[in-house]
Amino acid sequence: MTEVKVVIGERSFAVACNPGEQSDVIECAKLLNDEAEMVQGQLGRLPEDKLLLLSGLMIGDKVRSLSSKVQALE
Repeated sequence: MTEVKVVIGERSFAVACNPGEQSDVIECAKLLNDEAEMVQGQLGRLPEDKLLLLSGLMIGDKVRSLSSKVQALE
């Protein structure tokens, strides 16, 4: 396993991944961090668990919306 350090919501995390997956983990962490920054901008500093939960839910909503659009196009 390889370890990658990422920053989400101004907090640093070490994430283990398989060799060759580092860039994928970094890219996904950037998406999560972008959401976390938006949440913090709207609500202020939150506890880590709440920040990650809200950020994950916002990304989930975007994925759900995109999935609906893809199904409509198919």
